Amino acid sequence: MSSTELVLPKVRVDKYSVNDLLDAVHYDFPGYTPSIHSLDFMNFMRLVLGEEPENKNSLAQYFLMDVIFQETNPWEYYGLQSDIARPNYFAVMCHREFSKSVLLGSMLTLYMAYRGTLPGFGKVQFGGYIGNSVRGGVRQNMQTIAGVYKDSDYLQDKFESAHFTDQAVKFIRHPKKNAKGIITKREAKEGHRTFVMEGYGAMAGPRGSRDGLVRPQFFIIDDVIKNAADARSDVILGNVNQMIEEDIGYALSTSNSFCIYIGTPFNLRDPLMNALIDGTWTPIVFPIAEKISLDIKKKDFRGSWEDRHTYEKVMTKYRTAVHKGTLAAFMQEMMLRVASEEDRVIKDNMLETVFDRLDIMRNGAMYNWYITTDFTTTGSKSSDFSAMAVWAVSNNGDYLLVDLVVRKLELKEQYTKLLELVRKYKPMTGYINVGIETSGQQKAHIFALKELMSKHNTYFTVAFQKGKNTEGIMRTSKDGNKFEYFMRVVPLFQTGKIWFARELLETSDYKELETELTYVTHLGFGAKHDDALDIVSQLNELNIIIPMKNKALPDLGSDKELSKSYHEIWEAEVIEESSSSIIF
Repeated sequence: MSSTELVLPKVRVDKYSVNDLLDAVHYDFPGYTPSIHSLDFMNFMRLVLGEEPENKNSLAQYFLMDVIFQETNPWEYYGLQSDIARPNYFAVMCHREFSKSVLLGSMLTLYMAYRGTLPGFGKVQFGGYIGNSVRGGVRQNMQTIAGVYKDSDYLQDKFESAHFTDQAVKFIRHPKKNAKGIITKREAKEGHRTFVMEGYGAMAGPRGSRDGLVRPQFFIIDDVIKNAADARSDVILGNVNQMIEEDIGYALSTSNSFCIYIGTPFNLRDPLMNALIDGTWTPIVFPIAEKISLDIKKKDFRGSWEDRHTYEKVMTKYRTAVHKGTLAAFMQEMMLRVASEEDRVIKDNMLETVFDRLDIMRNGAMYNWYITTDFTTTGSKSSDFSAMAVWAVSNNGDYLLVDLVVRKLELKEQYTKLLELVRKYKPMTGYINVGIETSGQQKAHIFALKELMSKHNTYFTVAFQKGKNTEGIMRTSKDGNKFEYFMRVVPLFQTGKIWFARELLETSDYKELETELTYVTHLGFGAKHDDALDIVSQLNELNIIIPMKNKALPDLGSDKELSKSYHEIWEAEVIEESSSSIIF
């Protein structure tokens, strides 16, 4: 069977998560057979080392190299399809001690220098290695390559010369004779036999790099986020993202080039996580085991590299992490789950209380209605979401999420969407309160919306903050950060006071909310965005009034149109969403 014929179902998805990839890992690798190229690479390593490695290479490592060599399609392995993937961009997220940096940072470099080509891409002369800093990751990798070369009689026999610094390596191969035993003029030229790799720190980047007239044909990005503090820094994350998307993208040669991004995750904002889930990078994800738990038996254990990471060793580390309270770190570094079930603040069972929206609409007047918002302040679609949530508050103090918007919207688009929600849900009781944050520049939202109210004859009440008599929600640093604000509404989840409309569960808006809720840990937010969390935490800041238990349906009067069933009107005009949109 061909190495590309993986017998797993293929599911076309518009959006997937890293957890989806992890859930699809099968270390039996159904249908996969190592190619001649991955076998050659592993044999090259043995010749370089001059002996058999301490541990046999795992099938996962062969698979990894075959993905790089474009012999195997990992989209099929994970049971997914992508229409926009760049096959020459590889996002490699593997557990600690998988030897990914040795394989891809050191040995692959020596292999390219030795061959002068890379399977799947062709000739390779010049490229770059990017570490967290020149004095850190770059220096360490260059010294590793130099050390391997100096200890290898096999390698020293293959090159005419080799030069090493803390920031670069340069190899010149011996000239090869043709079939007639002659060294051609082209082969005699040193440049034709030269391989160079230069190192760059993540903050400086490789902008403008070249070797003579040759543009970089590859980049290897290796663990550029060095610790959890860097992973929480907007400045560092912004610089790394810019380096990857702009500096590398424009620096690479336009033909037969490739980029490999290696790392272990810190949170969902990690650029490697973004690369894995945006659908444009080829994903390669290997946790230390398919599954792990305290009661998993040896016969059911499937590991990534069982010759080195045996069942006994892995379980010892796992049980130690559970005992010492360091399970979150184990799940992150070994299982690649940035938020384990044990470490999550919002558990799955807290998200299972659902209702049918139509049931609420039929008795809409018996609830008090609120909209919480988190608007972007820019005039264009930025990296932030605009978020709005419609809540029906019951006389039991339950908060029912009836409608939800979590999308990237233009400034005017978000106002349009809010007014549409007001028109859609205000008829329930004749009034609706909208929470609008006024911190910093956000006070301008109220002025803009009040102008639009009169322009479009669509009115709502700007909600007051709890304990204050002014419009809007003012958040101050002395009252806490976003995480602290959110933790104040956690008891609502714990006591089953947050309900979700069944009709929302398959929408992209809810999927974003669910992702953000899933990655809230006791240490902070782990998701890429937190805008959906803001519209939930705002519930604790609004001056919310619980309706009376005997609250009745409104008097529909004698008007001909109103004399129809109020519920029929809503079902016809709101549920089918036939009402006209607001146009600026």
